[in-house]
Parts: sequence; C-alpha cells; structure tokens
Amino acid sequence: MQKAILIDDERLALRHLKSMLEQVILDVEVIGTFTDPVASMHAAIEHKPDVVFADIFMLGIDGLEMGRQLKSTVPDVEIVFVSGDGRFAMDALELSAFDYMRKPLEIGRLQRTMNRLKRERSGTGSGSFIGQKDGEGAYSS
Repeated sequence: MQKAILIDDERLALRHLKSMLEQVILDVEVIGTFTDPVASMHAAIEHKPDVVFADIFMLGIDGLEMGRQLKSTVPDVEIVFVSGDGRFAMDALELSAFDYMRKPLEIGRLQRTMNRLKRERSGTGSGSFIGQKDGEGAYSS
C-alpha cells in the first residue's frame, strides 16, 4: 500500500484528487490532505509518505520551494506536482520531481503515474522522462 499526502490551496481540487486516488487506485492510502503547505511539511516529516501530490501555486510558499524543502528533509519521498500551468514543468523536473501533471487531471494519466511509482518503489521500474506538449511530462519504461 502506497501512502500519499495531497497539498493544494483549493479544497475542491483536493477532494477531487483524493476521490480519484481512493476510488480507482486500490493500493494507495491518502494519509492527509492539506491546504497549508507548512502543515503538510510537518506531516510528511512525521509520516514519511511514499508520494506527495503538490500544487505549484499556493499561498505563503510555492510548490517548487516546498518541494525543495521536502526533498531535503524527507529525501525518499516522491513528489508529483499538479498544476493548471505547464510553464514550471522543467523547474519541477530539476528538483527530481517524480512527475508533473496538468489540471484537470485525467484518471488514465493518474493511473499510469501511480503504476510507475509502484514499479519504481518495488525496484522493477526503469522509467525515463519524455516531454509532451504544453510542458506536461510523461514517463515511459
């Protein structure tokens, strides 16, 4: 079972992502949803999730800065950035983000990301990033 933390300053977006993960991805447990990036950092340090889904644009701290801090304090966590804006995909990948997904999320895309995460965590994956239009990335293996 993969543990996930979700971070977005939009409650509707959080509920939507949580619903998608819990209803379709059977081997994931959402251990926390947060609108406050600082609170999410504390939870990630304490609970050590496998993956953090984080919006890029949030109040107080942007998702990229939060990702830098998160990777320095919980280095084994994978970060999937979620944004309606594709301009920051390369910045996210420079942080060694696991993936960068565009809103509105598509269930098939989410399933591929979670399947790849499961493969990589089990040691059977060998994904490599390939770019797509509008700054969205996809991985192939």
